[in-house]
Amino acid sequence: MKYIIIPLFITVILAGCGGAGSKKEAQSYLDKANAEFDKKDYQSALKDYQTVVEIDRKNGMAYNGIGVCKYRLSDSEGAMQNLSKAIDLMPDYGMAYYNRAICKFAVSDFKGALEDYDKTIQLMPDFVLAYMNRGVCKYKLTDFQGAIQDYDQAIQMDPKYGIVFFNRGMSRIATGNPVLKNSACDDFHKALELGYAQASESISKYCQ
Repeated sequence: MKYIIIPLFITVILAGCGGAGSKKEAQSYLDKANAEFDKKDYQSALKDYQTVVEIDRKNGMAYNGIGVCKYRLSDSEGAMQNLSKAIDLMPDYGMAYYNRAICKFAVSDFKGALEDYDKTIQLMPDFVLAYMNRGVCKYKLTDFQGAIQDYDQAIQMDPKYGIVFFNRGMSRIATGNPVLKNSACDDFHKALELGYAQASESISKYCQ
């Protein structure tokens, strides 16, 4: 079962507790960190996000950036700690829950990831990737019907992802319901049509 991993964050104007000079300095470091992150220079971005936090301890976006960098640098535990801090400071920021869910999934905390995806969807009901990834969590937890429902929603929202058709097909196979086998094969063929080459193996295995 494949997983969509696209941690995201956005740039905001910092609302720090210091004077105008410190806010401007923090914003400068935040802009620099975001640019470094976009270039995949995660070490440099991490350093600059940490500088933002030194200037403004209450800046949730900086903690979110630290968390995403740590994840990219294979430190899932450190990532979760910082993303939890971001959530404490910005409890209505859906992307922090989404990013933490990815980290929890990486350490096989599927129930914890599911809870964070639930919160992400509550806050961002139009965010298709959250439905995709929540479906994978449900599959891992053997809630195959729940996974199918999330893939149905994701496909309704954006039908261009071949991997989602593939995952729905695998979930249909996993139910053990022979009635769903033909629908699963339709999904595999659609996945292949959309460029997801791995679907050919499932077509050979399940659809001959």
